Amino acid sequence: MPPLKPSFFYTAYGLTIKSELALPELRSIQPVSNANITISPAEPSDAFNRENLNRNYWRATAHGFYMHIEDIGTDFHVTNGNRIIIETAADTSDFNIHLYLNSCMGVLVQQKNILPLHASCISKGTECIIISGQSGSGKSTLAMALNKKGYPLLSDDICALHFSQENPPFVYPSIPQIKIGADSANALKINTSNLNSTPSKHIVPIDNRSAERRHIIKAIFSIEQSDNDQFKIRDLHGSQKMAILIKNTYAPTELIANLGKSKIHFDHCSILAKLYKVKQIYRTSSLNNLPDLISIIENEFSNE
Repeated sequence: MPPLKPSFFYTAYGLTIKSELALPELRSIQPVSNANITISPAEPSDAFNRENLNRNYWRATAHGFYMHIEDIGTDFHVTNGNRIIIETAADTSDFNIHLYLNSCMGVLVQQKNILPLHASCISKGTECIIISGQSGSGKSTLAMALNKKGYPLLSDDICALHFSQENPPFVYPSIPQIKIGADSANALKINTSNLNSTPSKHIVPIDNRSAERRHIIKAIFSIEQSDNDQFKIRDLHGSQKMAILIKNTYAPTELIANLGKSKIHFDHCSILAKLYKVKQIYRTSSLNNLPDLISIIENEFSNE
């Protein structure tokens, strides 16, 4: 009998994870008998049919999601909302694999009917504020600045919202790290010398053990750079809320449709639009108005 592979146990997004790969960026937990998610490596095979991939090198159906990353020679399979299989060569670095696991988790939570917003999330007590936006919008910079002021970070990049019949939507902590660009790191006086980095971002570990419980949502913001470089904030209403929530979901509409999740995605966004304030922030291209952005979020926490 071959030796048993070691297993590592983690938690993220309110889910338990059993992995045959060490994932030190995740929060470790004691072993559990029935983990919500299993992650396992596999030898490269011909089972992955790359002929049917779309232009972005992925394929999705109601049964699973398949992604090929040519640069690192790795295929990712995400199935049934509970399993991620990684086919990769032995010489592929763990760091490169871990970078793409985040995308896989974004798909997996969709399979579990959990809504992943492309957002950072900051908490105070049992409440949280979601700061959504597209890549490069400044949401991570704002979240990092708030974290440095003492607000626990619940999520960066993917904020997973759980829905139930009995309770309003809520958020659990995700991966305890945040990715920020060099300009933001310099402005926030973050020492990057010992950090892992991608070509465009530094990856900053965050201690969010104080925020392990689930959090109720106080408000949702969307942030983007202003077309005329003017700082502005406005309340959104009705279809404006829906449009921004759909836009800032961590998945293109094509993927959501292929997964067979269009209806539940629409329903979840509708619930959020009915229950919560949604505000649009237009920021300037510089970081000069960062103190104003911080004040907006702090004041929202103080509002009844």
